[in-house]
Amino acid sequence: MRRWAHPTDGHREHRGSFARSANRHSEPAALDLAAHLVTWDLVIVVDGASPVPGWKALVAPTATVIAADGGARHARNEAVTVTDLVGDLDSLTPAEVDWFTRGGTRVHRFDVDKDFTDFELAAQLVRHRAQPGVEDVLVVGGAGGRLDHALGNIAVLGGDDLAAFSVTALLGDAVTTVASSTHPVSVGDRAGQVVSLVPVGTHARGVTTQGMRFELHDEALDVRRTRGLSNVVAAPPASVTLDEGRLLVIEPDAVSRLIHDNRGAVP
Repeated sequence: MRRWAHPTDGHREHRGSFARSANRHSEPAALDLAAHLVTWDLVIVVDGASPVPGWKALVAPTATVIAADGGARHARNEAVTVTDLVGDLDSLTPAEVDWFTRGGTRVHRFDVDKDFTDFELAAQLVRHRAQPGVEDVLVVGGAGGRLDHALGNIAVLGGDDLAAFSVTALLGDAVTTVASSTHPVSVGDRAGQVVSLVPVGTHARGVTTQGMRFELHDEALDVRRTRGLSNVVAAPPASVTLDEGRLLVIEPDAVSRLIHDNRGAVP
């Protein structure tokens, strides 16, 4: 359920190399994951329950990887190089922080008494320091643990700091993509895949789907209702567009398949 664009006969597709379309009626293109290796050039790793193993396969070798506090431990466990470490660092031991510092990681330490979560600080860093041409962000982790933290992470995904980017998040074993008026989403690589559309922050208006069992035609999804849950892909790839607001397009039980397909793709 990512808004893919086909690379040239080639081979490795680095997420972030494509021009963003401002036309919501543009047709999201589907990528054959069995034929193309898909990686991200900009990654945020968030603390929480351990991500599905093997997500390193989705990270480009030269990617900028920003770890939000304890997310650095997830990166280290996958042998993913952390370029920036941000937060109050209360989830890491001094020895761990020293290990990252000695390895060349830039450390952005904040006071424990702060107004933002570590993930939000990482998102702010992305907003202000992303390299020109990098338009896609992969978020890894952030599921499990405290409910208030999980809800805060969802708020950041749909918040202003990441609004200029095409955002894909691996939350547990669910692949979640943020759809907006400037970011249509292509979803589902197989018929029968469950897909949920969840408004975040405010109502989503002008929502239109194609290829779903229960189609929406220029309709509204109320942030207080559950109408968008548990739709099903009928004709893959399905698409989601909207005029106003932001939607979390959630594909449950999809991370393991995404990693597996990426490992088997043509390099």
